[in-house]
Amino acid sequence: MKIRLLFLLVLCLSPQLMAQPNIQLAPRSIGPAGMSGRITSIAVVPSDKDVWYIGSASGGLWKTVNAGTTFEPVFDAQAVQSIGAVAVSPSDPDVIYVGTGEGNPRNSQSSGNGIYKSEDGGISWMYLGLEASRNVHRLIVHPKNAQIVWAGVLGDPFKPSDTRGVYKSVDGGESWKRVLHSNDRSGIADLVIDPGNPDKLMAALWEFERSPWDSSSGGMGSGLFVSHDGGETWLEPEQASGLPAKPYGRIGLAIAASDTDRVYALVESQKNALYRSNDGGSSWEMVNTESIGSRPFYFAEMHVDTQNPDRVYNLYSRLARSENAGEDFEVIEDWGMEVHADHHAFWIDPDNADFIIDGTDGGLYWTRDRGEHWRFAENLPLGQFYHVTLDDAVPYKVYGGLQDNGTWYGPSEVWNRSGIRNSYWQELAFNDGFDVVLEREPSHWLYALWQGGMLVRVNTQTGQRKTIAPVEADKDLRFNWNTAIAGDPFASGTLYIGSQFVHKSADHGASWEIISPDLTTNDPDKQRQHQSGGLSIDATTAENHTTLTVIAPSSLKKGLIWVGSDDGKVHLTRNGGRRWIDLTANLVGAPAHGWIKQIIPSTYQAGEAFVVIDNHLLGDWTPYLLHTRDYGKSWRNVLEGQKLPSYALSFVQDPKEPRLMFLGTEFGLYASLDAGETWQQWTQGYPSASTMDLKIHDREGDLVLASFGRSIWILDDLTPWRELAATPAVTAKPIHLFAPPNTYQPVIDQAVGQRLSPDNLFSGDNNARQALISFWINDADIESVTITILADGKLVREWDAPVSQGMNRTSWDLQWQGQDIYGPLMSPVLERPLAAPGSYQLTVKVGGLSQTQDLILLADPRVDFKASHYAENLAYRQTIESLQKQSKSVTRVLADMEEKLDQAAATMPQEDADELRRLIDELWARIEFREFQGVISDSKKLSHRLSKAFYYTHSPYEKLTANDHKFLQLLEKQTRAVLLSFSEFVTQRWVPIMGEFEISEEQVEDLAKAAHTVSAQTTADQ
Repeated sequence: MKIRLLFLLVLCLSPQLMAQPNIQLAPRSIGPAGMSGRITSIAVVPSDKDVWYIGSASGGLWKTVNAGTTFEPVFDAQAVQSIGAVAVSPSDPDVIYVGTGEGNPRNSQSSGNGIYKSEDGGISWMYLGLEASRNVHRLIVHPKNAQIVWAGVLGDPFKPSDTRGVYKSVDGGESWKRVLHSNDRSGIADLVIDPGNPDKLMAALWEFERSPWDSSSGGMGSGLFVSHDGGETWLEPEQASGLPAKPYGRIGLAIAASDTDRVYALVESQKNALYRSNDGGSSWEMVNTESIGSRPFYFAEMHVDTQNPDRVYNLYSRLARSENAGEDFEVIEDWGMEVHADHHAFWIDPDNADFIIDGTDGGLYWTRDRGEHWRFAENLPLGQFYHVTLDDAVPYKVYGGLQDNGTWYGPSEVWNRSGIRNSYWQELAFNDGFDVVLEREPSHWLYALWQGGMLVRVNTQTGQRKTIAPVEADKDLRFNWNTAIAGDPFASGTLYIGSQFVHKSADHGASWEIISPDLTTNDPDKQRQHQSGGLSIDATTAENHTTLTVIAPSSLKKGLIWVGSDDGKVHLTRNGGRRWIDLTANLVGAPAHGWIKQIIPSTYQAGEAFVVIDNHLLGDWTPYLLHTRDYGKSWRNVLEGQKLPSYALSFVQDPKEPRLMFLGTEFGLYASLDAGETWQQWTQGYPSASTMDLKIHDREGDLVLASFGRSIWILDDLTPWRELAATPAVTAKPIHLFAPPNTYQPVIDQAVGQRLSPDNLFSGDNNARQALISFWINDADIESVTITILADGKLVREWDAPVSQGMNRTSWDLQWQGQDIYGPLMSPVLERPLAAPGSYQLTVKVGGLSQTQDLILLADPRVDFKASHYAENLAYRQTIESLQKQSKSVTRVLADMEEKLDQAAATMPQEDADELRRLIDELWARIEFREFQGVISDSKKLSHRLSKAFYYTHSPYEKLTANDHKFLQLLEKQTRAVLLSFSEFVTQRWVPIMGEFEISEEQVEDLAKAAHTVSAQTTADQ
């Protein structure tokens, strides 16, 4: 019996909460992993190159011990999941240092809280401080001393801060000393160590700042520095050394392991160029200005072949290689070839330079022939989802857009023998993916968005795509990177999209009208995106500002639409756009120009709404969730005084129980059972990942989470938490059974494309054919419970389940008690008889306590269900099981007879012993083969025919056929004949010669049934 049980360990916000029974259950991780996500750091154990540590931008740290066949997350229990750097100690490979917060400060950069260390290969971690660092871009461990480590801290790109530069520890991270610093805007862009001299380090300081409307790379705080005493003191090369004049921007550095005098520097300056030194960095020459990449703020990675100092790799949107010391580069991985674009992390085997691992915006790749062929890690679910949308299909589908990986949709569960594979996801649109709008009425058409307001209408059945983004001949439209879009809940085919205006289409995007004035501050100082970037212009719509970010129509009142902007403005119309009310001045406690991240109109009252404001792009990490009940006339910050560690990103209020709320933050998920008065971080089975969007499925009551770094998660069936929120007294009960959700009894098919699921194949957690059973325990003396399923008073299934204090969840696999057999198509999954759709009684009991609820199984909507077909198939299956049990009882008795015969052979006539052995062999031969070498899978033997008969029971949805009845009659006749011969043997030959003998109670019961069957059939024949 396949029974799942999820145990709960509570990690809450206060010691008082930690003393309470746990309310949490683990959500399901459904993936996808096929598009993966941004890789920021790669570390390989020098003494065992099958062991890799892979750091991701916002999806934690992963470890493989088999060179990429499988990966396990090893950082999920920590407070943050953005990894900027990971380093393995060369002298002690169990010592791992991790710097949190990615070092590529794009608009959607995730941050961390300092440095961590493991001394057991990632099993456990200790926190080493530098909390204010936000982003640690480089870590280096001394090659001979695991206690000495250097940290290159980029710092917070969104505000001035003092925690920047190079830090050094000589006591394993217990204390840190800053050894290189220039100003409060300059952090480390690169930090490298001389492979032949651990006292020599080179560092690149980088002056950089970002705001919601601008980024600026470059300043006098930037510079290239060299240390010859282990980082204690640093020098800059002289201006006459050959480097360009300041100011510098970002600099990437690389030292050749095979010739440490050879150093490369990719320098952003007034003229971006690659520089080369042949004397360890004392003097430089410019060698290339053309084929070196074009976005230095995002790409500044150089790596030298470990065997050849002239072979250099340049990582940018493409992967380029030079064979002549940087003078020329050949692109070996272009956009759209074997490997995803945008390369950020790289490792070259020190002993075999053909073995390379490459980390990109689309996951991890490796080659063992120097880039001729690549392998992709298709089992790293690192998708950075911005939004999630759900449909009403059965099972429902999940839609969403990802950073740099398009817009996709896939199943919430699959009715087949695998989990949710990558191949079940389908791409809708390209580029950076964002929101998806579904038609109000079921349709193959939907609307998918990518950056800068590019909107396409997609037919999911045919693949047709039509660009429908609005244009205006007399207006310059400003669309946000993550553009506001919504469908009208009252009119199918009606869409809204936001530039600085609200645009409306009533004809599926064929035409548009502007229905609002400019609803932003329209500040011209924040509209200079084409000048953004500093020394190198970087205008990709990521800094488009004074734009609309939210359009949120009410589902309760037609024409009521809430609108928010990236510069803090909130507006409301109650008449479909004819009149707009500016609510901004009413947002008491809100930051002046905070980014309106979400507006969630209430499903209870038309005048109620929640507004999520994210102000971290202006250096403010305060979480804001504002709530109004009077159409925006007054507001309060629900999160005021909560002391959450990071800013808020998303929110959802349960549509069935208003006191149940969920909050997504940069550092994970929070839940409230008391309308936001208190919040608890959800740590059971869910990492502290950036949680960008939350939706609750109307029909199923599932919470669906769009994480920015760990793809999609589902917390199935919110019924238990709805009840806890509505009736807190439930938690005082020693045992309480929650009403189970209705569950489908689906036809389970084989997986598409590939029958088996090898370890490297990603398989998201599936929930098919599982009736969830949730119950509460608040009695320390209760260690297990008995779960019983009845149908009209008849036992269907029963098992014991261990429990933990608080919330528990197990599941019933929708099968009767009975014999395990292989499923259709020789599936390795053993099955018992399937339970019919209908009503069952579920009971959870322990001692004198019990709770009962009705449990409803629904028929597969693809199948024409008739209860009579299920009933007759079940009886057919149980008859076969009975026949098989009887035949096995005969062989067990025959085996006992042989043993007794062996014991008595010396004291009985030889001819009697020989005759009994011959008769036993003859009976046994009619049931199954004995003592042979090889395989016989088909014969007329009774055991073979009974095993074969189970294949006729795999479709309980269909009426039994004449062929089925004919086969059963043959089996019954053959079984009766065997039982009759056995009975005659016992009574006429065995007993007269050997006398009576003892058999087990089970054998007595089975043989009594057999005797009854033979007797009844003999009477019928007469």
